[in-house]
Amino acid sequence: STLVKALSTGSTMLKGERLLSKDTKIGYFAQHQLDLLRPESSPIDHLRDYAPDDREQDHRNYLGRFGFGGERIFEPVAPFSGGEKARLVLALMIRQGPNLLLLDEPLGALDLKLRERMKIELKALQADFDTTFVYITHDQSEALVCSDRLAVMRSGRVEHIGTPEQVYDNPRNSFVAKFLGAANLIQANLGNYALALVIYLLASFLSQFGMILCCVGIFPAGFWSYLVLAHALGETIRLNPTSAQT
Repeated sequence: STLVKALSTGSTMLKGERLLSKDTKIGYFAQHQLDLLRPESSPIDHLRDYAPDDREQDHRNYLGRFGFGGERIFEPVAPFSGGEKARLVLALMIRQGPNLLLLDEPLGALDLKLRERMKIELKALQADFDTTFVYITHDQSEALVCSDRLAVMRSGRVEHIGTPEQVYDNPRNSFVAKFLGAANLIQANLGNYALALVIYLLASFLSQFGMILCCVGIFPAGFWSYLVLAHALGETIRLNPTSAQT
């Protein structure tokens, strides 16, 4: 959230510069914007404010992508749930056509079933409108599904940045490995630092080609003892019997 506010207005910046192209049009979605909806107006009334020349069927089709259908689009939003209001605000935000859309936990108020649907829909909308999304979430599956590039942050610092496949398959450290799911961390104690370093570097190089485990750290483990920490994805492990009797 601090990063999104820095991009949006610069209000959370402690130092440095915020430089934007003159053609940058920023949209910013956060839960507090639900209060901007007019309680007595319907979803289609709100949408007409931004697309007055579109046909009613165009409005129906667009709102349908956010879960609004039938006569629901003509009902006042006052009794809508928090999740429904969040979907409507998100729909209106995207319809304004920003070329940079900042999304701060956009699906947080939705139930699980709708959240799963909206993950896919947001990805499709991003492609349809050719808009860059900066998407903040604490939900690992949202991050993996919705992103083209993924940054894992801890205490204001980027721990790892890359494609979802790169970050998931080859996490930079144990924090990233654990954050993205149930990691299988395997420890190996070695008595010689030079040997531990060689093994770590070799394993890290080979892991880029999917040949062995992904090594995520080398740490002191006592006097003349070092620990190599490796990460193995559960879906990449295969157990093969040595004979028909085992």
